[in-house]
Amino acid sequence: MSALFSAVLAILMSIISVILPAKPDDVKVSVRPVTTETAIITFECENNTRRTIHRPYVTSIEKKDENGNWQNTNIAYGYTEEAYSIRHDGSAVDSIELGDSFENFKGLEEGEYRLIVRYIVEGDGMIGYASGEFTVTQA
Repeated sequence: MSALFSAVLAILMSIISVILPAKPDDVKVSVRPVTTETAIITFECENNTRRTIHRPYVTSIEKKDENGNWQNTNIAYGYTEEAYSIRHDGSAVDSIELGDSFENFKGLEEGEYRLIVRYIVEGDGMIGYASGEFTVTQA
């Protein structure tokens, strides 16, 4: 490989690192404490990437089992807000309502949970995931 080609390649890689979004890990999700008596989980998505993210939404609710592994809970839920975007260095608060119209939700069992949030990065359509952990205790 010629020195000129190497130099051009290094410059291109530097430009790409600025143009492309930061790692998906740069989107943080924090979850406010919930109790077993509530059917609403409120969470905040914070965008620390260099781009706007679109349509962040919860894809699953997981519970930590006795071995420390995360397991999908298969709990039905619906959204309380419509689709939105979060600009660079911005944040937004959203909620999900647990249960659906066919069941009477009785609350979450005590334990450690996490929300998995999916979002789309503006410009290149990259899909990223972030998670936020929370603990459910008796009220």
